[in-house]
Amino acid sequence: MVAIEQELSPVCPSCGRRDVEPGASSGWCAECIVERTAARYTEADRERVQHSFKSWHERTATRLDADAATLRQQRHRLRERCRPKRPATSEDPLEIAAEALRALNYIRPSFLKSPTGSQRFEVVSEALRRLSWGPD
Repeated sequence: MVAIEQELSPVCPSCGRRDVEPGASSGWCAECIVERTAARYTEADRERVQHSFKSWHERTATRLDADAATLRQQRHRLRERCRPKRPATSEDPLEIAAEALRALNYIRPSFLKSPTGSQRFEVVSEALRRLSWGPD
C-alpha cells in the first residue's frame, strides 16, 4: 500500500467549517475574525452605555420624580395662563384691583342681560378682590 500524503489545510477552531485565514495570528477564518471583532466592540459599547445610563439615572433620579414633574408642569401652566401683557412694576395690588373692578363695572350691563351673567360677574369681582387683598 502506498500512503498518499495530502496536506490538509487547518480548519478554523471557532466555527469548524472554514479554512484558517493565511497569516492570521488568531488561527481563525476571516468571517470568524470579523464576528469576534464586532462582538468585542459591541461588548465594550454595551458596557459604556450601561455605565452612562447608570450615571445619568443616579444624577437625575430625584429630579425626575413623577410627582415633582407633574407639580412643576402645573405650576408653569398656571403662571403662563396668569401672565399679564404688561407686568406691574411696583404698583399697589389694591390699585390694580380697583382699576379692574372699575373696568368690570363699565361692562356690567352686558353681564346682567344673561341669566347667569350677574353670578359670573360677582365671581370675577370677588376673585379680583381676593387677589388684591391677599391671604389673611
